[in-house]
Amino acid sequence: MNLTTLTDYALAIVTVALGVVLIRRAGDRPAVHLWGWAFVALALGGVLGGTWHGFPESFGAGTLAWIWRLNQWAIGLFGLCVIAATADLAFAGRARRTALVLAALAFLVYAAWTWDHPLFRTVLIWNLAVMVFVLSVHLTRLRRLPATPLILAGIATSAVAAGVQASGLALWALDHNDLFHLIQLAAMILLFAGARQLPAAPSTSPPDLPK
Repeated sequence: MNLTTLTDYALAIVTVALGVVLIRRAGDRPAVHLWGWAFVALALGGVLGGTWHGFPESFGAGTLAWIWRLNQWAIGLFGLCVIAATADLAFAGRARRTALVLAALAFLVYAAWTWDHPLFRTVLIWNLAVMVFVLSVHLTRLRRLPATPLILAGIATSAVAAGVQASGLALWALDHNDLFHLIQLAAMILLFAGARQLPAAPSTSPPDLPK
């Protein structure tokens, strides 16, 4: 078992624990439920990714291809749930339905593309698009929420993690994948701290505008 597998599994364990806490404490707050399931999906992706990295000799080529594909789809589901959670708070009525339909269609395109394109760069691009959406909505429609600064900090930390992964940077015994997982762990803690503070009632107009 290599360091990439260990850091992937560590990220998965922490993330699923945080996701379970969000789900159990969500109450009547759909956005918190969705963030919780997003964490669970990402944890599944971590387990699959760690298994792919750590035990290639234990599986045939076809099985390995499916493990990686499911890893990509699990990470895609994380993004879909996060978009849905953000849309649930920021929009209402037709706008909310439109946002959810477009997010679902985007996920289907992502899933179809990753069927035959296993490069992790595709995952990074998907996550970048998700985080840009969440960032823009929190800055424009949800900026008064106490959760917003923490979620923005989580997004910024996640962007740093993606940059390190794409750069190929290595530090001591840690390669770019190991560093990505460790920095992403900090991002997940920040996102959890923000998500647990999200309210139940949707915001149907930009909070900073007079009502």
